[in-house]
Order: sequence, then C-alpha cells, then structure tokens
Amino acid sequence: MLIDRRQLLGVMLTGFMAGGAGADVPRGRLFVSCRRDAADNASVACFDRDGREVFATSLPARGHDVTRRPRAAEIVAFARRPGNWFAVLGSADGSLRQVVEAAEGRHFYGHGAFSADGRLLHATENLIATGEGLIGIYDASDGYRRIGEMPSGGIGPHDLALLPGGRGLIIANGGLRTHPDTGRETLNPEDMKPNLALLDLRHGEVTARHELAAELRRLSIRHLAVRGDGVVAFGGQYQGAAEDAPPLIGLLRPGGTPAMLAVEGDALFAMNNYIGSVAFDDDGGSLIATSPEGGAALIWDMAGDRLAASLRLPDVCGAAANGRQSFIVTSGNAGITTLGLSGLAGPGVEQRWIWDNHARVLREAGQADD
Repeated sequence: MLIDRRQLLGVMLTGFMAGGAGADVPRGRLFVSCRRDAADNASVACFDRDGREVFATSLPARGHDVTRRPRAAEIVAFARRPGNWFAVLGSADGSLRQVVEAAEGRHFYGHGAFSADGRLLHATENLIATGEGLIGIYDASDGYRRIGEMPSGGIGPHDLALLPGGRGLIIANGGLRTHPDTGRETLNPEDMKPNLALLDLRHGEVTARHELAAELRRLSIRHLAVRGDGVVAFGGQYQGAAEDAPPLIGLLRPGGTPAMLAVEGDALFAMNNYIGSVAFDDDGGSLIATSPEGGAALIWDMAGDRLAASLRLPDVCGAAANGRQSFIVTSGNAGITTLGLSGLAGPGVEQRWIWDNHARVLREAGQADD
C-alpha cells in the first residue's frame, strides 16, 4: 500500500506511541512481528512465547517483515508490498526514531537485511518504470540516507538474507512484475523467471543465478532462511493451476543447485500452493514452513531431510526459532503457538491481533540489546 507524505507525517506526529511493558515479566526469548487489529490499525510488537507484550508501536499502514540491526539497539519494520516506507524503532522500547520513504520511482517489497557490521541496510525494491529488481542501499549511520543501489538479478525481488561471512546476499527474485497502479496484480504471468541470486557485496555484482526446473517456472520464490553453514531454505507461492500441486520448499547448498524437498499426499495439498514463511531452529537441525492459505505447517528433521511433522493451524504464517527443535508461530486468527518435531509443544495464546507473515527473534528476555 502506497502512503502519501502527508499521511506519513501525520502518523509520525500522532500515531507512533510505544506501549509499556505489561504487569507480567516476559520469559525466555523475545520476538517481534507486525500485526493489525480488527479495525485494520497496524503496529509492530515485541512479545515473549507466552504472548506477554514488551512494547507495541503504531505503523502508518500494514507492515510485513522486521529486521534487527546488528551492533545497535534498532529494528526496521517494512511496509507490505507495494509499500513506500520503512520505520526505524528502538528495539528496547519500540520508540519511533525515523520513517524513511522510498526513492522516486521505486517501491519496497517488504524485506531488508543489514550488513554484518550494522552500518548498511539493503532493501528489495522495484524500479517501477521497467519492473527491474533492485537492492537499495541505506547508510544507517547517516540517518538511513540512500547511498546507492545494486541489481537484484531478476524481477520482483522479495526476501533477502545475509550469507555467513557477511560478504554476500541471497535474494529471492519471485519473478512477478507488479506496478503500484494495479496493486499486487501480476503483470507477467506467462513470462515468469523466478531465481535465487547471489550478490557479492564487495563489488555490487550478481555472481550467480539459480533458476528452478522448467516445470516450476510459475513457482514464485518468496521467502528464505539461512543456516550457519550457508545452506539456504526457500519457499515459494505457485501461480499456476491449483490442481498442479508442485513442490514448494527447497534447499540451496553452498556450491550446489536448488533441490526441492519431497512432500507428498495430504501434507502437500494442505499447503494450498502457498508458503508464507520458512525458518531453521537454533542449531539448524529442524526446518519449518508455514502456509496461511492452507492453515498448515510442515517441520523437517534435517538429518536426511525427512518430513517429521504436518500440523493444521488456521491462518498460520509467522515462524521463528525458539530453541532446538522448537518454534513459535503466529496466526492471523489463532494467536501464538509453540511447535516442535512432535507437534504442538505448548498451548496456543489467544489474542485479538491479526499477525502478519513473519516473526523474528529479537533477543533473550533480560538481555541487553547491542
């Protein structure tokens, strides 16, 4: 959703009010996610696995993903695509520090990733006139001033992530050309070329593009998770016929090519051709993929890439590591739930919030931020 400058300034002056910590002391790990209420008022919130709220801050419109700045007590919340803003907040109390608008002729795709030292923020963007995918570069040490851009290596870049070592980015180019005038409508359904692109940050160049097999050209690669050894998990959203039911989740190992994870029968059909989020657990031994469209979550034991659990949860999407073989997941209408390899590992927390697609680890409760 594109917001004009007057609306942005108005929300900055009146709407960004951080909520204080509740009476209950948060326990364990803290998470952050965007959300809305029934009246469509958008915010970003920090909470623990039991739903205890640490802070909540209003946003100008629906947010999508949140990224944490290394070596600084800041987080950045991105507008849902096609959006033209991101908000910078203090990660300790949710205080608003800045709202940054997209550059002229560009819009954001809802995701960003910092450099290892926390100085530069990289954001997936669309060059509206041509549909070319870009990675905008913002200097966080200089008020998030936009200092340049790099090619994404494709059309419709969505998620991106820093690779181990900090020298490169992995980019999910979804292959979908869109235009703000037509919202989220796909303008090139017959000419999709999704890929995973490797971008060398030292030289600003794409060094590799990995396309999927020809029969998967309509699988728009959307979301990523990166393990400590460089293995990349990716999830897609299929733009073809519903009855096709192609594989939706895959792995890209260092030096290799994309390989789809085997899912068959009811587990595959439960995902309804749509992956909303993917995440590894703490040690990378488990992988989760969620589908709000299907109301389902799949968990793999990565020792042998074995599907270990298939669970039904209404409108489940956000997912983040909650330890070894454990995840918290958020739902548009079922609150916060803890999942493990054996299924539900904790009771769901009923809430009035409509959580958006992604949940991220912020820090351990009681731990000082960077």
